[in-house]
Amino acid sequence: MSKPLIAITMGDPAGVGPEVCLQLLANEEVRALAVPVIFGDARLLSRCARQSGLPAPKRIISEIDWAETCQNIDEPAVLDLFGFDAEDFVPGVVTAKTGAAGYRYVLKSIEAAMEGQVAAVATAPLNKEALRAAGVMYPGHTEIYTDKTGA
Repeated sequence: MSKPLIAITMGDPAGVGPEVCLQLLANEEVRALAVPVIFGDARLLSRCARQSGLPAPKRIISEIDWAETCQNIDEPAVLDLFGFDAEDFVPGVVTAKTGAAGYRYVLKSIEAAMEGQVAAVATAPLNKEALRAAGVMYPGHTEIYTDKTGA
């Protein structure tokens, strides 16, 4: 039996999410139970891997290739939802750009779940202040998922 594909949103790029996601990709217990796919920015994850000493993601899937590829993923991967300059921010600094990026990762995970492309979604932290700076009026993940899924 194949393992379930689990979407993991990267969270706010300036927060702990990228490092937590790299730790998750390297975790053998997680990999024994599921196939994690990070919904985030591959360049930022590679940068975080260099800085933290954690292994860099090996499989990168472009957003364009996602629909064709998602049914055949059998190893941890990153769905590269590039869209902001990963070199143009400072970790720990709240910005509208990082809020918008985190929101985009959540929206793509909802789309993937609603279309049956992933079995479940888990989330790394968003920064509520960054979301507001980006013009996102939801206070957090729960409200975004509730509204967008009609739950």
